This record gives sequence, C-alpha cells and structure tokens, in this order.
Amino acid sequence: MKTSGFLVFMLILLSGFIGLNGYVRSAFTPVDSLNKQIASLKEQAREAKFKQLLAQDSLRDFQAQVATVLPSAIEGKSIEEAYPLRQLASVVSKGDALNIERASSAFEKAKRQFRDKHFEDSEALLGDLIERHPESTHVIEAHFLLAESQYQMGENEKAVGTIETMISLFPESELTGFSLLRLGKIFEKQDRLEDAADIYKAVLKNFPQAEIARQAETSLKSVAL
Repeated sequence: MKTSGFLVFMLILLSGFIGLNGYVRSAFTPVDSLNKQIASLKEQAREAKFKQLLAQDSLRDFQAQVATVLPSAIEGKSIEEAYPLRQLASVVSKGDALNIERASSAFEKAKRQFRDKHFEDSEALLGDLIERHPESTHVIEAHFLLAESQYQMGENEKAVGTIETMISLFPESELTGFSLLRLGKIFEKQDRLEDAADIYKAVLKNFPQAEIARQAETSLKSVAL
C-alpha cells in the first residue's frame, strides 16, 4: 500500500517536472530571447536619441548666446585682445560644418572603394570613419558597408562582430535588419541552420519593412526546419 502511494507520488512529481521543463523551453527559446533583446535595445535607442536631441538643443542655445555676446565683448578691444574671442566665434560657427564636411568626404571615398570591390580599402576607410566621426549621419551606413566588406573578404567573425555592434547601437535602423539577414546567411554557411532560422524569425517580428520581410520569409523557407 505504501509502495503504491509512493509510486503515485513519483508519477505526479515526474509529470509536473516534464510540464515545467516544457514551459521553460517554450518560454525561453532563442528567437524569443533575441526578440526581447531587440525590443530592449530599441527602447534604449529611443532614450539615447532623446538625450542627443536635448544635447543638440543645448549646443544651439550656447551658439546663439555666443553669437549674441561676442560683438559687444570684442568692441573696443585691441586686435591682440580680440583675437581669442574671434577664434572662439570661428570654432563655434564653423567647427561643426567642417567635421560634417570631412565625414561626408571620407564616407564617399569609402563607398567608392566598396562599389569598386576594393573591400580591404573600404574596410580600412570605414573603420577610420566610424572611429573619428561616431556622430556622423553616415555612421549607420558605414557600419553596414563595413560588415559587408568583411563578409565579402571571408572575415566572418569580424562581420558578426560588426553586425552585433549594429544591433546594440542602431536596433531600429532598416540597415540593421538587412545586416541581420546577412548574419543568418553566415550561420547557414556554418551549418547552424537552427540559429539562422531564429535570426529570420526575429527579423520578421522586428522589421516590418516590405523588402526585409520578403527576404526573411524566403530565407526562412530555404532553411526548411
């Protein structure tokens, strides 16, 4: 009698464990984990963008104040005394424009190298641009082309690292969606078909743009899991 009761207890305990194990597997699949990571990073990106806009507003206010105060501050001063103030005015008004011009020129040069399939040169130029001008409007596309350059040269580990950086820094960018598709293809070449499928599912969930979704659906079908 006692033996029978013990067996019933063990069966109940075992069924409960199996049910719990099934729940854990379904609740924490790789694709769910990736979706949660992307959602979290998108929220962080929105907060960072808001802070950046505040900083830009503060800079514009500062520039306006400098432009207002400098004329009266320079008035009546000798050339030697006024020189540092004129230098400040020049830096405030022209510094940003000069940096933007340099970043744009560097990016166009890197892009030409990429188009001409000089991937080693484009990799070097794009890496330098990202390091020197992290606030450039070209920085997202620079990361994307950097990952593509690395992929074309067979530097898959470097490409994966660059794509992971894009996910962290630009989770909402359409180019990040395309880079994730490239990550899926890298996994396919490594026979990591389950990981590739998880990537394509995450892309479908997080990037609704028509072309990205079309490519993700096609790639997911080709994996045939």
